[in-house]
Amino acid sequence: MRRRGSRTGSVASRLLLVLLAAGSAAGCTGASGSHAPPAEWSDTRIVHGVEIVVAVRHPDETAARAAIATALSAAEEIGGRLLAGVRGSEIDILVHVPSHVWVEISGTTYEALSQAFEVAEATDGAYDPTWPPLLDLWGLAHGDVPHVPRDFEIDMMLRRVDWTNVEVTDEEGLQARRLGMRTQIDLGGLARGAMLDAAVAQLRLAGMAAGRASTRDEHALFGGTRAQPWRIPLPEGNALLREGALAVAQRGAPIETASGDTIYARFDPRTGRPAAASRWAAVATARASTAAAYADAVFAMGAEGRAFVKDRRELLGAIENDDGILWVSRGLDVQ
Repeated sequence: MRRRGSRTGSVASRLLLVLLAAGSAAGCTGASGSHAPPAEWSDTRIVHGVEIVVAVRHPDETAARAAIATALSAAEEIGGRLLAGVRGSEIDILVHVPSHVWVEISGTTYEALSQAFEVAEATDGAYDPTWPPLLDLWGLAHGDVPHVPRDFEIDMMLRRVDWTNVEVTDEEGLQARRLGMRTQIDLGGLARGAMLDAAVAQLRLAGMAAGRASTRDEHALFGGTRAQPWRIPLPEGNALLREGALAVAQRGAPIETASGDTIYARFDPRTGRPAAASRWAAVATARASTAAAYADAVFAMGAEGRAFVKDRRELLGAIENDDGILWVSRGLDVQ
């Protein structure tokens, strides 16, 4: 089967995502027990430039430390394949070979790219893994002076920001290729979330009572109880979760351009312009990779983001608009 960043999605993949996310949403609101948790252990490590914190609740410190080490190793392996900034990663290789040349990829990268296509399609391009050229356009890469490009320059650059210019296939092994000569790929938070999903999977296999793996903005977790949920920091308050994942997309610090305008380095891939209608957006669902991609999209959507989250049973969310009004979807506990 040949899969392109196209308008047709995998029904099986969508069904699996809905089933997993439904379980996550239930975990965000339901209880898995009321007894006091065992002792909590944690460790922090910089993995491919990403700070990851792994915490577990388990009575045996030796077993807990061993599980944490294994989880961090799993995150390192996944990051080594999916992070665009890691030299020699499968994504890095994909963007440096000529266009239309098939590149052999692992199941991890095949799944991540397919997942990126599904989110891009579902959000009509509000999430787009081919967005990096916008940084160059606005002078936010390579030490350039930030500036506001002209409208025609944005329109020209948007020809390069198109997730349908990436294709994967499993017809003769797992492979991927770019269809545009200048197409770039950066999975962003989706890649970091996949690292956390792999870490949490290892904690489960190790028999931990509860576990959490987090970056600054992405979190994957399991085993929380009504008495002791995992407390996930938000830009405003905390989200209390017991199962699943949550990711945050936030505007960041203001940047002054050469003309004196103020912009933010988070873009709406559909318009090629900074997304400024929201201060931050958080999305909770089954996997951290999916949550991160949807959080990016919901942030870019601005006023449309609330309706988008409400229309999808597999998602829970919180959005703070530029006017400071905070909306939290029913079922997500924010305090």
